[in-house]
Amino acid sequence: MHFFKLLILAGALKAQLFFVGDSITFGIGTTGYGASGSNVQGVNSFPQQTYALLKNTKLTLVKRGYPGVRADNYASSNMASDLLLVDNTNYRRQIVVIFWGANDIATYTDAAAILTNIKAVHAAYRAKGCKTVVVTVMNRIDAGKQVDTQRQALNTLIRQDWATFADDIADLSAQPLLDATTAPQNAAYFAANDVDGLSGVHLTDAGAALLAAEVAKPIQRLLLVP
Repeated sequence: MHFFKLLILAGALKAQLFFVGDSITFGIGTTGYGASGSNVQGVNSFPQQTYALLKNTKLTLVKRGYPGVRADNYASSNMASDLLLVDNTNYRRQIVVIFWGANDIATYTDAAAILTNIKAVHAAYRAKGCKTVVVTVMNRIDAGKQVDTQRQALNTLIRQDWATFADDIADLSAQPLLDATTAPQNAAYFAANDVDGLSGVHLTDAGAALLAAEVAKPIQRLLLVP
């Protein structure tokens, strides 16, 4: 067996695990969350639950959730300071789960333009030596049916093109409780009347657990890549 894989299996490889995204990454809707203006991230947010699933004490978790932000906002503001957190000296690998789209599809009508903005974030992290994971986008029912049309168009482009800008993909079509057009109507998985006054946008603890299960798969694959 390759020595690098032996290090992973033995839990000896130190790696940074970044989660970069909007309020879903921040954890609004999950236990312990704060409002959009708060710095209190959900203790059962999907990044936290993904980290727990991996059961790897050599992973350092770095959560960077920005409620209300789009990929283009992030690239022109917080991304520069977040990139400084990438530590190639003390860690052998950095994996970055990049999850934009919920606010993007509610703002823009051009799926290709949204993907261009998402690609720019991936490019910046990959230029720092990181491995990146792209996540397909869930529907949101607060913004109207036209948003799901945009979401479907964006997800089609992501599925077609992900290998050209990311290292792996978490394709939520594998989990219809998150991916179906009507999924946000299920209050078991999507929060109703959350701290931001929204319903059918943010995940509950149970919804975050479903997302964590899907996101953990590409992370595990990337940890085993020499």
